[in-house]
Amino acid sequence: MSLLERITPIKPATSLERHLHEGRMMIEPELAQRILSEANYQGQRKIDHRAVGVYAEMMRRGLWQVADPIAFGRLAGRLVLVNGQHRLHAIVAFGRPVEFRVAINDCPTEHDLRSLYYRFDTVMRVRTTPQILSAVGLAAEKGVGKGTARAVFGAINIIVNGFTTPSNHTRSAAALAKMSIVDLRMEACDPWWQPAKALEVALRRGQSEINNRIMRATTYAVALITMRYQPEKAEKFWRGVAENDGLKRGDPRHTFVRDLLSRNTAVGTNDQGIIATAHAWNAFYDGRQLHHIKVGSDHSLRIAGTPIGNRR
Repeated sequence: MSLLERITPIKPATSLERHLHEGRMMIEPELAQRILSEANYQGQRKIDHRAVGVYAEMMRRGLWQVADPIAFGRLAGRLVLVNGQHRLHAIVAFGRPVEFRVAINDCPTEHDLRSLYYRFDTVMRVRTTPQILSAVGLAAEKGVGKGTARAVFGAINIIVNGFTTPSNHTRSAAALAKMSIVDLRMEACDPWWQPAKALEVALRRGQSEINNRIMRATTYAVALITMRYQPEKAEKFWRGVAENDGLKRGDPRHTFVRDLLSRNTAVGTNDQGIIATAHAWNAFYDGRQLHHIKVGSDHSLRIAGTPIGNRR
């Protein structure tokens, strides 16, 4: 069943278009309720009733101003609400007509409609990563769990930024668009879904506390690139770390588990998770023992067996 067919109940294509037009217009409570009932986007997040209450109170006090539009996508002749459900609920709660700007965007495909939905922010809060991924149905589309989809989506900012944690000082100009525009960020994830699937299998029997640490963006970014370029060795490394079963002292995986569970990433260099993971992986790849992992402010990065070489 397509996304369009899941928007219920099905109404004639022109039913809402008789009452809606682009530009400024008054939206009455009855029309607002009808939009919510007939045309709300299937992946919309749950209603935040506190936000609805704030909006309605602003309307009652005459503080509401025409700002961001109530936005629709038009797919196969039908209007689908992609931005504004909280404000429409507020109109219903207020009980009187309120003036809004209306925007209608033609969407040739369901992919275009999904893209239009997750580009929008509401006035009071930005859509979160889980909300975006849920609306797009990314996990199901790529054949991975929701946790894996979130981990890839989080790690990709580090990957496109050259394995440096993005900040105001380290964010590269070349990577800025990929980190800021959701469409480009999702496109950047494309080469990493296959290694993510392999990682999901390797971590399947892992200890939950360890897996949760592995899924952090700084660690998971390194996990993805090792699995992409050295799948056999990486599978052995990450499965051993996750299961932590019988690892001997000096085994880089044993040392890395201790580091994962004890390192406070809130203190010290932003890249310490990346560097610590690379130290453990490099020792394992090179067949060396490793007893301690130290990360200083002056470091270089090498991820053995991958295109990532040295940097200051």
